Amino acid sequence: MLSSIRNAAEESLKAWPDAKAVVLFGSRARGDHSPLSDWDIAFITSGGERIGPVPTGLPIHGLPCKVECLALPEAVVRRKALAIGHVVRGIIRDGKLLAGSWNRPNSRGAVTMRPDEYARLVRNAITFTGNAVARAVEIGETGNCWDDINLCNHFVAESADAAEHLAKAKLGRHGIEYSRTHDLGQLASQARRAGFSDLARDIDPINGLAGKQHMAAYDGVTVEGCQHAVRRLRAEIILLGEEIRSARSVPSFAETANELARNATNMARKQVPALRQALSREVKPSRLPLDQDPVAAIVQTRTTIVDALGELPICLAPEKIAANRSTNERQWG
Repeated sequence: MLSSIRNAAEESLKAWPDAKAVVLFGSRARGDHSPLSDWDIAFITSGGERIGPVPTGLPIHGLPCKVECLALPEAVVRRKALAIGHVVRGIIRDGKLLAGSWNRPNSRGAVTMRPDEYARLVRNAITFTGNAVARAVEIGETGNCWDDINLCNHFVAESADAAEHLAKAKLGRHGIEYSRTHDLGQLASQARRAGFSDLARDIDPINGLAGKQHMAAYDGVTVEGCQHAVRRLRAEIILLGEEIRSARSVPSFAETANELARNATNMARKQVPALRQALSREVKPSRLPLDQDPVAAIVQTRTTIVDALGELPICLAPEKIAANRSTNERQWG
């Protein structure tokens, strides 16, 4: 298949004069792909400033496999070469040239995370958190045992994803280029090696089974896994508030964190009433024994989530942010 992709890449360059090179990136380039993985392909272009789609009808689109293409201006590649979390980092580091010519920028140096990349990760954490809470609200309400168990699977997976994105945002904000992993233990170890033991201790409470439970929507869950996911989500919600509040006191992240605080507050205010209402309803037991029932495991422990979620808007209130900023200014002058 790779030879067919190379041929299609060559033909696509002939059909698109603005493209200078075609680069394979992602898991197929790194070699850690699965048999069903997409083929991620970047077209390095000579002009423009925006990453976007490639023209339709290129030969690369006629292959009998799933190909995901993006147009990547050369100027953006140079500018983002040291940007933690940006797709360019992976393309420069792992990319395999398929066709054309490309002067690969130097990716060594002091890496930083830009506020927009930080915002993307934290928004993902907020979204996954809200989705997980919404699943917790629905569990026991479907009238079908297996639909409820499916909700449990997604609850566990989304709580793991929320924790992962938040941990990566924290590392990136501190200038640590995080590994391509779903294992929060590895991320905490990175923080320790970089001299940020406090940051590692923040990640520890949202760790545990996150790497494995990332796939819970497909692999299913256990009672123990569900109980762990509830504890993790509660800890992640608390850490989410603390992280956004801390970012608000850093001048380069203040504006971004201000918007993220509004996003997180809106999510909490939407989900808290629904979760409290769900707690007041009686949930019928499923057909499974209690010690094997993921529905019961979440329903019986989800009360711990609502308090943490209810505190989130208070943690992110403007007066709290102002007080935190004043403290930092006194400490660091």
